[in-house]
Amino acid sequence: MSRKKKTTKSFVNFKMSDEVYKNRRKVLNFIYELKNEGFKLPRIDVRIGEDKKCSILGRARLKDNIIWITQKAINHGDMELRTTVYHELLHAIFGCNHVKGCPI
Repeated sequence: MSRKKKTTKSFVNFKMSDEVYKNRRKVLNFIYELKNEGFKLPRIDVRIGEDKKCSILGRARLKDNIIWITQKAINHGDMELRTTVYHELLHAIFGCNHVKGCPI
């Protein structure tokens, strides 16, 4: 069984701390909301950090059940963070690509 690569491109994962743990829990709470609504989701790996090259809010590896969320997304507030998490889940779980004109 191969191990999943936990890094991506220019994204730097923050080392675990009380603050990183708190922010990771915020992201996981949005995933648990979906599960509590009856969505059957696989286990999602969540990483918190920053992207050194782009001013993005998050990243995901297509169909690989891992998402990276930036501190910038967390700082935007819960509504923006929820939208970012849901967006990245579409990539990570279903392998959806970006669609021009799609609000998500």
